[in-house]
Formats: sequence, C-alpha cells, structure tokens
Amino acid sequence: MKTIVLFLICVVASLALAEDSPASPLVDKSKAVLQARKGKDASQLNQTLTGDFISVGSEGKLHDRSEMIDSAREGELQDFQAYNFRVIRIDDAAVMVTYDCIIKMPEGDAPNMAPRYQRISDLWVNDGGDWKLKFQQATAARPID
Repeated sequence: MKTIVLFLICVVASLALAEDSPASPLVDKSKAVLQARKGKDASQLNQTLTGDFISVGSEGKLHDRSEMIDSAREGELQDFQAYNFRVIRIDDAAVMVTYDCIIKMPEGDAPNMAPRYQRISDLWVNDGGDWKLKFQQATAARPID
C-alpha cells in the first residue's frame, strides 16, 4: 500500500513539475512555427530552426532547413488548426512536442493534396538557453484512427 501511495505522490509531483517546465513555452513555439509558415515569415523560421534541422513530411520524404524556409516563403501552408498538444521531456536539453493538426496545404497536382489530418512531432533542443526546432515529423492520420 505504501508503494502505491508513494507512486501516486511521484506521479502528481511530476505532473506539477511539468507545469513549471518548458512545456507551455514550447507548445507556444510549435504554434509559432505553424503561424510563421502560414504567414510566410521566413525570418522567424530562420531564427527558430537549428542549422541542421530535418523534417520528415507526411509523404515520408526528408526535407532540410532550406526547404522548410522556402515552403514558408511560398505560402504552402494555407491554414491550420493545431490541438491535443502533449509534451514529453527527454532530458534538460531536449523536449518532444506532439500534436494533432488539421491543415490546408496543396501538394503536387490536384487531386493529390497533403493529408488534411496529421500528427506532428517537434523535437526542441536547448541551444544556449534558447529553444530551437531540430526535427519535425508529420504523419498522416488514417481514416480509421
């Protein structure tokens, strides 16, 4: 019984500490990346992405930093609705933010379009006190999910 109580106390304490962790600012930063892409704000992305940033698109292809910035300049992301954010602390210098996203973004020729419903994972790293986006993966949500 003592073990169960101790376990519950640890769980509650870790949840309380999570509120004081970088969770909220990093959720805000993930939202800001989406907003920068929608708003064609390449300079914001230039400041936010690490030099070795890599993205795995919903089509499974790798995209580098310059492709992400060029995509923003071209306004490929037309609209988005992000929700169901979760923050996973990896260590003091790395945090994963995952969320569901409904997007409006053409890709290729019609009728080929980017999947509307996606699950996004952002890996944030602490770079001298400033959190930078190092990796992002978009996974298409299947209709049965």
